[in-house]
Amino acid sequence: MLLADLLTEAGCVVIGPAGTAQSALSLIEQEPIDCAILDVKLIDGTSLPVAEALAARGIRFVLSTGYAREAIDPGYNGAPVLQKVVNLDELIETIADILRP
Repeated sequence: MLLADLLTEAGCVVIGPAGTAQSALSLIEQEPIDCAILDVKLIDGTSLPVAEALAARGIRFVLSTGYAREAIDPGYNGAPVLQKVVNLDELIETIADILRP
Protein backbone atom coordinates (compact mmCIF):
# COMPACT_ATOMS: atom_id res chain seq x y z
CA MET A 1 0.00 0.00 0.00
CA LEU A 2 2.87 2.36 0.74
CA LEU A 3 4.23 1.93 -2.79
CA ALA A 4 0.78 2.60 -4.24
CA ASP A 5 0.53 5.84 -2.27
CA LEU A 6 4.03 6.94 -3.26
CA LEU A 7 3.43 6.17 -6.93
CA THR A 8 0.09 7.99 -6.93
CA GLU A 9 1.79 11.03 -5.40
CA ALA A 10 4.42 10.81 -8.17
CA GLY A 11 1.69 11.01 -10.82
CA CYS A 12 1.30 7.34 -11.69
CA VAL A 13 -2.05 5.61 -12.16
CA VAL A 14 -2.01 2.61 -9.84
CA ILE A 15 -3.99 -0.54 -10.59
CA GLY A 16 -4.14 -2.63 -7.43
CA PRO A 17 -2.50 -3.53 -5.14
CA ALA A 18 -3.18 -7.23 -5.38
CA GLY A 19 -2.24 -9.38 -2.39
CA THR A 20 -2.66 -12.70 -4.16
CA ALA A 21 -1.47 -14.11 -7.47
CA GLN A 22 -5.09 -14.82 -8.40
CA SER A 23 -6.19 -11.23 -7.88
CA ALA A 24 -3.15 -9.96 -9.80
CA LEU A 25 -3.92 -12.31 -12.69
CA SER A 26 -7.49 -10.99 -12.74
CA LEU A 27 -6.20 -7.42 -12.93
CA ILE A 28 -3.94 -8.36 -15.85
CA GLU A 29 -6.99 -9.71 -17.70
CA GLN A 30 -9.19 -6.71 -16.95
CA GLU A 31 -6.96 -3.63 -16.97
CA PRO A 32 -4.54 -2.02 -19.41
CA ILE A 33 -1.12 -2.20 -17.74
CA ASP A 34 2.08 -0.46 -18.82
CA CYS A 35 4.32 -2.04 -16.18
CA ALA A 36 4.08 -3.73 -12.80
CA ILE A 37 5.82 -3.91 -9.46
CA LEU A 38 5.83 -7.40 -7.99
CA ASP A 39 6.73 -8.69 -4.58
CA VAL A 40 8.09 -12.24 -4.74
CA LYS A 41 6.00 -13.43 -1.78
CA LEU A 42 2.22 -13.09 -1.88
CA ILE A 43 -0.51 -14.36 0.42
CA ASP A 44 -1.12 -17.42 -1.76
CA GLY A 45 2.48 -18.23 -2.70
CA THR A 46 4.88 -16.49 -5.05
CA SER A 47 4.23 -13.97 -7.81
CA LEU A 48 5.94 -16.18 -10.40
CA PRO A 49 2.63 -16.97 -12.21
CA VAL A 50 2.00 -13.22 -12.39
CA ALA A 51 5.49 -12.59 -13.78
CA GLU A 52 4.91 -15.27 -16.41
CA ALA A 53 1.54 -13.76 -17.41
CA LEU A 54 3.07 -10.29 -17.67
CA ALA A 55 6.00 -11.57 -19.73
CA ALA A 56 3.63 -13.42 -22.07
CA ARG A 57 1.93 -10.07 -22.76
CA GLY A 58 5.20 -8.17 -23.15
CA ILE A 59 4.58 -6.16 -19.97
CA ARG A 60 7.78 -5.28 -18.14
CA PHE A 61 7.97 -5.48 -14.36
CA VAL A 62 10.17 -4.71 -11.38
CA LEU A 63 10.59 -6.86 -8.28
CA SER A 64 10.36 -5.20 -4.89
CA THR A 65 11.43 -7.75 -2.32
CA GLY A 66 13.33 -8.49 0.84
CA TYR A 67 14.88 -11.59 -0.77
CA ALA A 68 18.50 -11.51 -1.87
CA ARG A 69 18.92 -11.35 -5.64
CA GLU A 70 20.54 -14.81 -5.62
CA ALA A 71 17.46 -16.35 -3.95
CA ILE A 72 15.03 -15.15 -6.64
CA ASP A 73 13.67 -17.78 -9.03
CA PRO A 74 15.21 -17.48 -12.52
CA GLY A 75 11.65 -17.57 -13.90
CA TYR A 76 11.49 -13.85 -13.20
CA ASN A 77 13.64 -13.42 -16.35
CA GLY A 78 16.21 -11.06 -14.88
CA ALA A 79 13.69 -8.37 -13.92
CA PRO A 80 15.21 -5.43 -12.05
CA VAL A 81 15.24 -6.06 -8.30
CA LEU A 82 14.75 -3.32 -5.73
CA GLN A 83 15.40 -4.24 -2.13
CA LYS A 84 12.79 -3.26 0.44
CA VAL A 85 12.47 -0.58 1.83
CA VAL A 86 12.27 0.90 -1.66
CA ASN A 87 13.56 4.40 -2.29
CA LEU A 88 10.95 6.35 -4.30
CA ASP A 89 13.52 8.02 -6.56
CA GLU A 90 15.15 4.67 -7.33
CA LEU A 91 11.72 3.13 -8.03
CA ILE A 92 10.68 5.93 -10.41
CA GLU A 93 14.05 5.73 -12.20
CA THR A 94 13.74 1.94 -12.57
CA ILE A 95 10.20 2.22 -13.90
CA ALA A 96 11.33 4.87 -16.39
CA ASP A 97 14.16 2.56 -17.50
CA ILE A 98 11.87 -0.40 -18.16
CA LEU A 99 9.35 1.74 -20.02
CA ARG A 100 11.98 3.41 -22.19
CA PRO A 101 11.83 2.03 -25.77
